[in-house]
Amino acid sequence: MAVSNFGCMGQWPGFLRPFFEITLGTIVMAHSIRIIPVMHADVAVLRALSVKTFRDTYAAANMPENIEAYIENSFSLSALRAELADPNSQFFFAVISGEVAGYLKVNTGAAQTEQDLPDAMELERIYAARDHQGKGVGKAMIRHAISLAQSANMPWLWLGVWEDNPRAIEFYKRQNLEVFGVHNFMMGDDPQRDLMMRIKTNS
Repeated sequence: MAVSNFGCMGQWPGFLRPFFEITLGTIVMAHSIRIIPVMHADVAVLRALSVKTFRDTYAAANMPENIEAYIENSFSLSALRAELADPNSQFFFAVISGEVAGYLKVNTGAAQTEQDLPDAMELERIYAARDHQGKGVGKAMIRHAISLAQSANMPWLWLGVWEDNPRAIEFYKRQNLEVFGVHNFMMGDDPQRDLMMRIKTNS
């Protein structure tokens, strides 16, 4: 997904300016992926990317009213600002040649959606923009999340994936994650079941 699609034509948002200052005049290899922190000033870009990738992933298999209810509750500017301010959560953009290609969110402690995993870091959200799928974005974000867990001395990284999303499940299995449980996920007023998958970060 191009940054210009988020209304940034003519002026790059704050989070990309350092990237261009550093790489100006250099050759950027095809599909070279940079993982950079999301800043508070980037919340509008984060919201647009969150909404677009969520719809692309789930809209075809869910009722429109449930999709919109989830988006309104989880991806409002106020909700995202609160998450960005939470010391137990971190957001990162994946960037390819100046374009936002995806994002991830990790949680520890009280920010985790499951509270009985004190020795783990949660990868709550990981989305690659449709235009950049097949370029290794997902793998790069998984590797980054593992390194974050290692730096935080968390022996496990875990995530929840919808049981009716076989493509995502197979992707995570190829990244050596394994199923270890299930939990519920509310899509609007529709209770759904997620498979909980994890990987050892010191393996």
